[in-house]
Amino acid sequence: MKRLHFSRLLLIGAVLSSLLLAPLHGADGDNKPVPGPGKKEIAILKPGDPQDSAPQVKVSALPQGARIAMIGDSITAQLKYSRIIETYLVACAGRKDLSFCTYGWSGGTLGTFLSTMSSDISFFNPSIVTLEFGMNDGNYQPIADWTRSNYSNGLKKSIQSLKAQGVSTIVVGSPGAVDTKFFSPPLPESKRAYQGATNYAEIYNSTLGTFTDLGRTIAAESQCPFVDLHTPLLETMKRAKASLGDTYDVCGTDGYHPRANGGLIMAYTFLKALGCDGKIGEITIDEKGQATASTGHVITQSTPGKIEITSSRYPFCFDPDPKSPASTRSILPFLPFNQDLNRLILRVKNLDTPQAKIVWGAETKEFKRTDLEAGINLAEEFTKTPFDAAFQSFLDAVMAKQNKEQGLLMFDISNHPLGLPTMLNTLHPTDQQKAAEVKQLIAQLKTALGQYRDQQERKIYDALQTVTHTIEVIPIRSDP
Repeated sequence: MKRLHFSRLLLIGAVLSSLLLAPLHGADGDNKPVPGPGKKEIAILKPGDPQDSAPQVKVSALPQGARIAMIGDSITAQLKYSRIIETYLVACAGRKDLSFCTYGWSGGTLGTFLSTMSSDISFFNPSIVTLEFGMNDGNYQPIADWTRSNYSNGLKKSIQSLKAQGVSTIVVGSPGAVDTKFFSPPLPESKRAYQGATNYAEIYNSTLGTFTDLGRTIAAESQCPFVDLHTPLLETMKRAKASLGDTYDVCGTDGYHPRANGGLIMAYTFLKALGCDGKIGEITIDEKGQATASTGHVITQSTPGKIEITSSRYPFCFDPDPKSPASTRSILPFLPFNQDLNRLILRVKNLDTPQAKIVWGAETKEFKRTDLEAGINLAEEFTKTPFDAAFQSFLDAVMAKQNKEQGLLMFDISNHPLGLPTMLNTLHPTDQQKAAEVKQLIAQLKTALGQYRDQQERKIYDALQTVTHTIEVIPIRSDP
């Protein structure tokens, strides 16, 4: 057989990606469980109630130039929470120095991570990794000794593997939760494990809660930051369903793949763990003095009662629908995202009337003088903002980038059975010289694709535009 050249490898990679890449929004039903023991009595722990109070390590601040890999199962592969994290840190926190890559696998478990993905992160060379596993590890059934052991051992080995590859910070995320209305075990063998019980969501959330407690303990023992995704999803879901109805899904209509609302909850918990302080900016208008603005915002024009600002840091902007689970806005009444992570504060000093209208973009709202003096959060108070179009454009670019990364990682550089390296390694199974040539070419391919990925990411970040907007203060005077 003729020698494979690097250019041909690139062509093979492109062809395989186009043929094999498929949507990753389906169920994880193809994940095969490890054989376990027979039936046991079903035990239900109180969901979200920690069984271990081990201290947690937290990330105080993201280092300059950090490379962040977000790794998990098909919940990660949906790109619901990962695109929010990347968009927020670049556009809202102003961290263009960071780099992100998403590794999500349909049917993924800690075991499959160790067998296929852990050796592939050298392609991106992350300094920080976030982990999101557990949904498939529990096999969608009541807790059992074998699932508990598999999850615990898999997490410990994953942390050890990542540390051995030079990852400086491993953020251990717990499993998520299943929807209390829509969850039903997707595997027949899993449903049989319930022994006739039909309160599937309550029981499986208990399993996920047990994994959460295991993860908390293992993270503390390993000196890794820990993120409890399970409890915020359960608690926020309870509040949302109480208000919007039981059919308002938070963890998806299939029961375990969250839509935009659940993605925002997960992103919120990860961003808090990554040390985000939520300060988007502060703008002060003094009716008798100079207007000022914090870093990321520049006052370009100022007249009495009106200023023009050019901003390089965006507030996080939400989908418009206030009720749909497919909208990030719908979960805001039940999640303190704006208060904790999205504060673009406007203060008005020396206002000589009890109230004033604030005009920002296409919206006008009235506020009391006392509230304006204390500061109002523009991102929370205004449903339409001057940043909406630019924000959506960047969010779409990040989504497209992460989609391409998924195909690249799974089929061009992975040791997955369908991965290009695996296929190429079968070309010369007995010829050591040829096998060595293939191995070298695969290494070159990974390097070239990694460089290309970095270049495309940089183009997206560099294209992030500043937004020029105006804020007008109109005093409301009493009728004579």
